[in-house]
Amino acid sequence: MSIEKSIVSVAMRITSDYGMVDGKAVKKNHTYSDIKSDVTDEALMSVYDTIAAMQSPAADGCQKITTESLLRSE
Repeated sequence: MSIEKSIVSVAMRITSDYGMVDGKAVKKNHTYSDIKSDVTDEALMSVYDTIAAMQSPAADGCQKITTESLLRSE
């Protein structure tokens, strides 16, 4: 028996660095969903770079989140 997978959704999470508050680092995530499942990593980073250049506070990282469905096949 093999397992087949199919992409259900793709999202991009951008982490923003809000600096220190009361001695603790404050970071917040912003998630952009409904991204095409065949997006390349280069295209995703290009969008990240564009958003990061326009936003304040500074962007601190980008994550690609892929949700997949697994099915058993015979």
